[in-house]
Amino acid sequence: MEKLTAEQIDQLFLIKHRKKIKNKELAAMVGYSETHISRFFNHDGTLSYEAEQLVKRTIEEA
Repeated sequence: MEKLTAEQIDQLFLIKHRKKIKNKELAAMVGYSETHISRFFNHDGTLSYEAEQLVKRTIEEA
């Protein structure tokens, strides 16, 4: 159970962008604040392993 690397987070951001998912929408879907989501994608904050997986799954399934 390894956390996502910076490169994986960047790839996830590109997928989110292509699917036109806004941080506010993603935050509502996963139950975290928009600030947490923004910091996660800007490599300025961390989420737990479980939260990262939830964000990843939510984006992939959207």
